[in-house]
Amino acid sequence: MGSRELADALREYAAARFSGVLRVAGEPGATIYLTDGKIRACETPGAPGLEVILLRSRRVSADDWNGAVTAAAAGGLSLTAELIRRGLLGAGEAEALLRTTLADAMFALVSGQVDGWKEEPPADCLLPLTPAAQPGWVLAEAARRSQVLAAFAPPAEPPEPTAPPEPTEPTEPDRRAEERRAARDLAFASGRGLYATLLEQARSAAGCAAPPKAATT
Repeated sequence: MGSRELADALREYAAARFSGVLRVAGEPGATIYLTDGKIRACETPGAPGLEVILLRSRRVSADDWNGAVTAAAAGGLSLTAELIRRGLLGAGEAEALLRTTLADAMFALVSGQVDGWKEEPPADCLLPLTPAAQPGWVLAEAARRSQVLAAFAPPAEPPEPTAPPEPTEPTEPDRRAEERRAARDLAFASGRGLYATLLEQARSAAGCAAPPKAATT
């Protein structure tokens, strides 16, 4: 079981027009909301959602946010619709931000460890993307982000015929996991996306202001 199996399953759910919730176990894990096979939200502790991005960046004040949450619950509207109704977000802006955070959440999910998932009946989510996204697009965008970041990685050196490192020496996957956790913490603290944070760190480490020519952003 792993991220590849999850990606295959999401394509199958799309073909079957599945409506429901997938609880994905692992690190970071996630909750994926699907309607007619399309993804309308992906909530994960691995990447900031729209709430964190809007509040931590001070794009929306806490008072305005709480007022919109209360009004949406009382009026039976989605929070997205209420934010738009109150003029806190434009309709196009809301869709663009939700698409970006959805792709960021899927990127965090498939870049981590997937132990399995279970299906649950349809349920409401706080900030649904309308219209919902095809899983193929979400997965392709997650893969693109991984490819861009990989372009910054130094070329692998051939192994040398030396003694293995001490058991306490962190392995390369361990280092990458630690870097990803540090970037996640910084993204949540600053109100920026995980991918944007990782990309900025990769550019800084490479000593450049733009990605290599082989990569696209």
